[in-house]
Amino acid sequence: MLAQDMPATREPVAERRRSFFDAAREHLKREWGVLILADNTLVPHGRDAGFSADGKPLYEREYDHGKASGRWRTWWPNGKPRMEATYGASEPQPMRWWFESGQLSSEGPAIDGVKNGEWTFFHENGAKASQGNYSAGAREGEWSFWNEDGSLTERGEFRNDARVGEWTHAAKVP
Repeated sequence: MLAQDMPATREPVAERRRSFFDAAREHLKREWGVLILADNTLVPHGRDAGFSADGKPLYEREYDHGKASGRWRTWWPNGKPRMEATYGASEPQPMRWWFESGQLSSEGPAIDGVKNGEWTFFHENGAKASQGNYSAGAREGEWSFWNEDGSLTERGEFRNDARVGEWTHAAKVP
């Protein structure tokens, strides 16, 4: 190990690591960075990327001294985007999810991957499926839900991610 013979009062040592699908080390599976602390503890630091056996990217993320930071992305095995978010910002940042087909599945603001603000969810045909607000990852306030044909099915209120009060259903939705 690189840090084995170093004094205990040293600064962290940055190291890039790689793992492979094959013994010949030709097909990269993962490449990531770590900091090796004085006690030999490993802390994620820098870019971390994973790949499928055919070389397609599966994920790409960043760490800063063990904390998630920067743009995080994942992909479906077919190469289409699966998720995109930003970590490490103090204000909500856009976060998006996609179906395997490439159609947008949901989008809204998040802080470090936790939904916070108005989110919209879609059916795979692109029609709006639901819309409402999140507060620290829990549904809050009025939410509406639609069928794949765009017709409103129900509307009601959430408090701390639980349905509250009376809900209006399709036959009664104005």
